[in-house]
Amino acid sequence: MTRTNGSESLNSFSLSLLSCQLDKSVGKVNYDKIDREVAKYASHTRVEISPEENDRLRRMIDKRVLSIMITTYFLQSLDKGILSFASIMGLPQDTGMVQPNGNVSQQYSWLTSSFIVLSSTWFRREEQAAQVTYWYMMNGAQQMVGGLLAYCFSLIHTGPPKSWQWLFLSYGIVSVFFGVFVLLWIPDSPMRAKCFNEEDKRLMVERVRDNQTGVQNRTFKKEHVYEALRDLQMWCYGLIQFCTVLPTTSGLSTFANIIIKESLGFDVLQTQLLSMVLGAYIIILLLVSVWMVNKWNQNILTCLGFVVFSFVGTMLLMTVPNVTFSQHVGLLISYYITMSFWTAQTLGLSMMSRNVGGQTKKTIVVAANFIFWSAGNAIGPQVFLARESPKYYTAFSTYLGCFSLLVVVLIFFRWHLVRENKKRDAMAAAGVREANDGNMTHAFEDLTDRENPNFRYVY
Repeated sequence: MTRTNGSESLNSFSLSLLSCQLDKSVGKVNYDKIDREVAKYASHTRVEISPEENDRLRRMIDKRVLSIMITTYFLQSLDKGILSFASIMGLPQDTGMVQPNGNVSQQYSWLTSSFIVLSSTWFRREEQAAQVTYWYMMNGAQQMVGGLLAYCFSLIHTGPPKSWQWLFLSYGIVSVFFGVFVLLWIPDSPMRAKCFNEEDKRLMVERVRDNQTGVQNRTFKKEHVYEALRDLQMWCYGLIQFCTVLPTTSGLSTFANIIIKESLGFDVLQTQLLSMVLGAYIIILLLVSVWMVNKWNQNILTCLGFVVFSFVGTMLLMTVPNVTFSQHVGLLISYYITMSFWTAQTLGLSMMSRNVGGQTKKTIVVAANFIFWSAGNAIGPQVFLARESPKYYTAFSTYLGCFSLLVVVLIFFRWHLVRENKKRDAMAAAGVREANDGNMTHAFEDLTDRENPNFRYVY
């Protein structure tokens, strides 16, 4: 940047941001841009909420909303994980998915289910990394509970129904009844929450003002679509999702018990119980990662640190022989370590909820993220070639490629977000009031993160 008359001139990025502000008065709320329901509860200026009051509101939201999010994700994780448990309980044999040589056919691959990222409307920006982690670590909880239940169902040797069929029936019945409960219990938004009084609803809207990503807006804005498609953020989140979903959601997770049983030499009951250890490791892993983020406020660097362990674990699985008992144990630990990249998936989701402003843009970014997620789900199981059982060299080589691409994307993404923040800091230093608005005056006007010069990215 060049200097003019002793002051730093604004670059083209700054000018484009300023142009979007010309239609509103400085320091005044433009209610025409705010959703009507939100406008009823949003204050025209920032309202200070004491820490004690904020804690009270958060506990109310946790009880009514977060608890349902966690339980819902736990049940869908059980549904997803049931495929892995059933894979060694006779499902492939009973459904014709076993080849003549005894290997599992790749027809088994398509069975993995899906789940869409839940809304972050209720939580403050600094809370979202922890909140996302709490429901996402139910993947680990389902490994523990699912492993124990699968062990119990594996003891059923009479039938029909067969042991794996009882597993599906029991999970399905619970999910149906819980689904009805969710419809009746969880509110659509803070504004429509009949379970809270009017003053608390106003404060719940106010407490997320600092997010500057909006609460809701039903107006579809095509300019936000174009912005999302041009924004490097969307593509980075998509690649993070792809590089982490391909190895886990429909790869390592789906074939986990097959790998432990066939590759590492454990029997069916041992394999079911060992999955509980993996679940505990995932929970500890995600809790440690969110603790590190809260302590040092470094999301992407935390991701990079944990991906290193995934490289090490994968290479050990590919190279260490599996003959002695000590090698069995060592390879099992290596398999657990490989799952360390889950932190990147979790923190990537929480960054997306914190860094994308504007409801239309957020919808497009989440939709694109789901497309990348689906692509990873589709490709993941296909790299487990039946002819390579039990080592699956192609699968693990593919995962090393995913981890390498993930490192490149994370490094580039951090550089990009740091650069964007520096541009906005330069605007604030140059005296642009809209880039240094402590009152967050336009927080609910459905501005995108790029339209709002007061917005700063977390990285």
